[in-house]
Formats: sequence, structure tokens, C-alpha cells
Amino acid sequence: MGLLSGLFGRSKLKKGDREQFFSIITTADSLRGRTDLRLGEKAGIVFNSVESAFFETLETELRDLLNISGRATGTRFEITDDGYGTRWVVLDDRHFEDLVSTIHMVGEPIGAHGFSDRLIASVFRFDYEGRPTGSTTSSAGASIRWCSSVTSSATTRPR
Repeated sequence: MGLLSGLFGRSKLKKGDREQFFSIITTADSLRGRTDLRLGEKAGIVFNSVESAFFETLETELRDLLNISGRATGTRFEITDDGYGTRWVVLDDRHFEDLVSTIHMVGEPIGAHGFSDRLIASVFRFDYEGRPTGSTTSSAGASIRWCSSVTSSATTRPR
């Protein structure tokens, strides 16, 4: 960490942990037996885009990739920008494992081009006692459980 980073409280972003990301599938398997918790059919990945040649073509590449993947898995998608300057890829699929794999697939080209620090989080929906609830995994690997009744609209994008 540099002197200015230390003074301003900034530190280098922790790289995402692929093993930790896929652990959500194991967690989902253990939750399937519960009657009060149901896996949702929505998920999303959010990232900050930047002005670069890569991000200019990213949406087209993602749409092509998601169309090909969607034909095999049935996953539907929407790419949208929110009022906070972030871009969302929102997915809809009744198979939770397909949502996790597709979220990972969307993040791969971003990271492969050196923009993994632009990935903010992946969001998965769960319903707890009939209320939308979810799990967010940040790009730094932190896992956060949230409930829609106490979160801002920025964190509850997948509906």
C-alpha cells in the first residue's frame, strides 16, 4: 500500500476467490431441505463500466455469449444500467446451478481483460417465509445476506 493510499484509507482490492464463489451451490444444496427457504429463480451481476474499447463491445459480446448459453440452459437475461452508473446483467432461470454458472461466465471476459476490479457483486435471490431475501457476494469475496425489506433499491436489483 502506498503512502497516499494509507492516508486516504484506500487499500488494494482483494482478488475474488473462485472456490468461495461456487460454494453458494453447496450452500443451496444444504438449504433445499428447509421448508421456510426457497431458492429464487433470479440472479444478477453488477459492475462499473469504463470508457474503453473493451467496454464498448462488451455488451454485444455478453449478449452473444448469453444467447448461446441460454439456448443450452434456458436462462433468460436482461442487461441494464441503473441510476448509480453501474451495469447489471439480470438472469432468470428455474435451475439455481445454471444461474451460478452463468454469473461466473459473465464475469470471466471482464476479468480476462484486466477489469476484474470493476466487478462489484453477484446477487442471488432466495425467498424466506414467502419474502424475497438474497445473498450477495462481493468481488472481494465477502458474503452478505440481505432482506429486501431493509435494503436499498440499488442492492435489490434481481426481482
